Amino acid sequence: MNYLFRTVTHPAGWGGFADYEIRDGKLYRAATHPDGGSGLPDYEIRNDEKVYRTVNHHKGCSGFPDYEFRQAGKLYRTLSHPDGWGGLPDYEIR
Repeated sequence: MNYLFRTVTHPAGWGGFADYEIRDGKLYRAATHPDGGSGLPDYEIRNDEKVYRTVNHHKGCSGFPDYEFRQAGKLYRTLSHPDGWGGLPDYEIR
């Protein structure tokens, strides 16, 4: 199983613990997520290698991607991210 860790450039700061875990193309909050774990996925990875909020995301569903993979294992905010675009990665897969 792969986990997503905040990078040093994450707006909430780097964390030594995983925020998300990837299961079957969906992102679930890990037990170490700052808002607590969840049994339902917050995000899903679609074929375009972009990450979209699911219907059970705490900020609601969106037709636009929040994140995209731009280089191997790094997740960047997209232009349609609610907190704005970032030129540096927010997450990395480990």
